[in-house]
Amino acid sequence: MGLEEGGPESSALIDGRLFHMNLLEPEKFNELNIVEVASKNTKIFKAAKEELGEVYTRAEIDRAENLCSILKKNKIAMEYLEGADFEVPEMAMIDGIPFRGKADIVKGKKIIDIKTTADIQNFYFSARKFGYDLQAALYLKLFEEAEEFIFLCIDKKTHDIGIYECSDEFLGG
Repeated sequence: MGLEEGGPESSALIDGRLFHMNLLEPEKFNELNIVEVASKNTKIFKAAKEELGEVYTRAEIDRAENLCSILKKNKIAMEYLEGADFEVPEMAMIDGIPFRGKADIVKGKKIIDIKTTADIQNFYFSARKFGYDLQAALYLKLFEEAEEFIFLCIDKKTHDIGIYECSDEFLGG
């Protein structure tokens, strides 16, 4: 399968994207197509997907709204969003290779990336597994003014919130 083709998205990726969109791009989130069904395997959902393309179940939307509501009640987490810029694009040549990226949040000299997790206690290991260390190091090169990369995470089950500042060790330096 090529990069252009993509693949089926896991529910974890969908949940993460919806949470991200609800928090940082609520105007886009409010325009999403919602199908009131218990399962994506229903004829109604499949017909809506065929007609509208991108559609979500009520349960997916509710999960994203619930996580956003919880995060927004956390004063420390919200300080990272206040006065920040969201969805900031950047392009640069790094070692002769063109890169582009979009930072979730840029606040001063900090890049803050929003993540959902199924196990916040083991986020460090998940971050390594999913290459978040590479993402952080790359973004610090893309955004030359940035001095710090921070992950702002919420556990989908426990609703615990974690704020992780990337160390030089994590970044591979």
